[in-house]
Amino acid sequence: MYVDISTNTASKFNQTIINISGTSTFEFFHFILLGITTVNLNSPITIGGNVYIPDNCIIDDGNLAHNFAGDWTESGNGQLSGNGTINFVAGTPPFIIPVQTITAAATFNNWHVTGLAENVIIQGNVTVTGNFTIANGSNFLCATNVTNSFAGNFSVSDSSAYIQTAGTTIFNGTSAQNVDVDNATFNNLTFNNPTQINCTGNITSNAIVTITTNTTVNSTGTNAFNGGFIQNGICNFTDTLNFGGGVVQSSLAVCSFGTAVISCISGTTTFQQLVGTNLIVFNINNDFTIEPSAHAIFGNCTNNGSVAIIGLSVNSFNLSAYATLTIRGAL
Repeated sequence: MYVDISTNTASKFNQTIINISGTSTFEFFHFILLGITTVNLNSPITIGGNVYIPDNCIIDDGNLAHNFAGDWTESGNGQLSGNGTINFVAGTPPFIIPVQTITAAATFNNWHVTGLAENVIIQGNVTVTGNFTIANGSNFLCATNVTNSFAGNFSVSDSSAYIQTAGTTIFNGTSAQNVDVDNATFNNLTFNNPTQINCTGNITSNAIVTITTNTTVNSTGTNAFNGGFIQNGICNFTDTLNFGGGVVQSSLAVCSFGTAVISCISGTTTFQQLVGTNLIVFNINNDFTIEPSAHAIFGNCTNNGSVAIIGLSVNSFNLSAYATLTIRGAL
């Protein structure tokens, strides 16, 4: 084993099992595992440089909280284990470089991005089995076609941002999740939780939003779905749902959007059955508006069945000037 804990060189760990324990302060620069090595973190540590966990290596977080300020790389079956918390702290003195990159697929339990105005760049699939937080003006930036999944609560504070312009974000817990989406912009977005997901703020997605079977999504925000919507669960929206194009579809016989006000605000939005030639009923429980220059199509007579639109007599159906409405099949 070679260990150098000075702040300007790498620390390399190359033995079967290594335990870091004690009441001292443990600070490393680059933290590199080699060979077939497990490092057990029995005390909190701070790493000012990069972390490298190669094939056949493990860092066990000891169910503690640790601070990291550099890039994070896992390769092969190399992994982080434990039920602790990883804090990304780049940009916070003395760690003045405000950028961290996750270079490949990585898994965290609780993961907090709390550096001062830092950018975390995502280049591999990220799995968070616990809670996720972005704060202190930091940004989560993902322009790569990867899948980021979150099984716990999700929070993006004011002045911070979660921005994914490619790939998919999945909320896939097994108990109720609280998801703060007000400062987040998603590409593909999937809700997959057998209990419920409670959304605070406004959901914005520029690709396809999916609510899977047996998933309930609660939202009181003004939501913008700009690439389509697959609604196979329970959509309990109580404010506004704006469609900016794409296909709105479901495998259900009866599909609802809760009590939200529905608007087609731009592009062409098609409402249709997802499966075969079955009939689908869209229950609209509030006002429905097609805005100027937007186009709404009800039904796809090629192969996606007939569509019935049912509204309440106390609500209105509004066709704005220069808007287009196309009806195919049964209405």
